[in-house]
Amino acid sequence: MSSSSRQFSGTRGIQTTEARRLRSRALFEAPSAATPAYLADLGSRTKRAVPVKLLRRRALDRARRLVYRRAVMAGRRSRLLESWRRDAVRRIVASREATLAFVARLPEHELRRPRTLDRWSVKDVLGHLLGCDEETVRRFRLIARGHAERIHWFEDMADADRFNARCVARVRRLGLRALLRRRARAQADLVELLRRLPAQALRDPAHEYTVTQWLPAPGWSHERDHLAEIRAWWRAWSRRR
Repeated sequence: MSSSSRQFSGTRGIQTTEARRLRSRALFEAPSAATPAYLADLGSRTKRAVPVKLLRRRALDRARRLVYRRAVMAGRRSRLLESWRRDAVRRIVASREATLAFVARLPEHELRRPRTLDRWSVKDVLGHLLGCDEETVRRFRLIARGHAERIHWFEDMADADRFNARCVARVRRLGLRALLRRRARAQADLVELLRRLPAQALRDPAHEYTVTQWLPAPGWSHERDHLAEIRAWWRAWSRRR
């Protein structure tokens, strides 16, 4: 290769390297008048801002999805609470029907026999259960009026014992039939108020204790326990006679 040819070849190689360097810089620097047209167009495409309308539409879509998810969750919670309410009503009615069915088999003078169940007669136990139902009705009415904070919660067993003693003493003067009629009215009020409470009121986090937490005891488990005691007493008493 001649010297002139080698000189031309070297010059060509320098020019090619410089051109590549300039093209590489154009990809990262702002387009200018000296930038080739095809590189300027490439830079403008890579840095183009998202249209405001598109941003707003995306934000609106996200908000709608959030509202939908919350509505689905609220609907699921509401269905679960409605199912819990139906089960609670069924348990309340069944527990009281079981008590009445068993008590109806016993002679009235045996129901009045004193101190058959610790310090109480069977009739006294029925008066105690009536007091529990009427207190539950009072709590439901306070919740329905938006005054759940006025519900009295027993501080300890001594407080509960005083409440029970007052309830039994108030209804001791009533005859058995009058007592049972009053309890039937209390049960009807209890079930009606429970059915009319809004579903969200059954598990309101603003309440000190939610209905789903405290109702099972006065609603059915307490009644069931007392009925078991009455049955045990009657079996033992029947064997001794």
